[in-house]
Amino acid sequence: MARTSQTATQNGNRAGFTLIETLAALAIASVIILSTGALIHQSVFFFDRGTRTVDKSEQLALAVDSLTRDFGAARFVQQKNGTGLSTAFLGSPAGDDAGAKIIFITGGGKAAGPQGEEVVNLTVEIGDGFTQLVRRRTPWSGPRMRLTDAQTSDAVILLKGRYDISFSFSERATDGSLAWRNDWTGEKGLPRAVRLNVQDSVSGNTLLAGAEFPVGADAPAACTGGEMDCLSFAAANANPGPKTPATPAGN
Repeated sequence: MARTSQTATQNGNRAGFTLIETLAALAIASVIILSTGALIHQSVFFFDRGTRTVDKSEQLALAVDSLTRDFGAARFVQQKNGTGLSTAFLGSPAGDDAGAKIIFITGGGKAAGPQGEEVVNLTVEIGDGFTQLVRRRTPWSGPRMRLTDAQTSDAVILLKGRYDISFSFSERATDGSLAWRNDWTGEKGLPRAVRLNVQDSVSGNTLLAGAEFPVGADAPAACTGGEMDCLSFAAANANPGPKTPATPAGN
């Protein structure tokens, strides 16, 4: 009877885990849990980062597509100003109170008026921690409508983020080269092309390298003969206007 009791006691001592075994198991379980948590965190981080990168790339691609269509269908329309005639295309750089801005007449869209064109206004707006490029439009009712009087609406945000956004405009110099400038006001012709400059405001990296948009109607009616001198803006500004007058706006 005593031997049976002693055997049962020995068997009871062998059942279960010792304290050392329990601590070792807890340590191994902790390592597994921590490793799994770190793996999940890294996976979520890189997935979210990749998603943001795709969204930014898609946003830039859509903005480029919209600007390509707008500038490619620009219209050569002249309007009266204080000194004579100028092209209905205004581009101003950023100032103390406002961001860069472009307003011009382009081909028909959903908001096209009786003339088949619309006035497009591209504005760089600075908010709290972000910058956005906004496109607005309104139907162009014809030559009697001044470009500066257009009340554009239907705002569409083309770009939004922590960006530095500006525009550049190119013209043909007398030696045949292209010269870039940051404004276009009071000119007798349209710019040859418009460049969109987008930089990451945090890293300073250029996000749109060489994003240049050729202006489709970049020559007045007098250039239909194909004379190269006609495409020189220095020569165009030296003449009072095209040989075949365009219909002035604002009459």
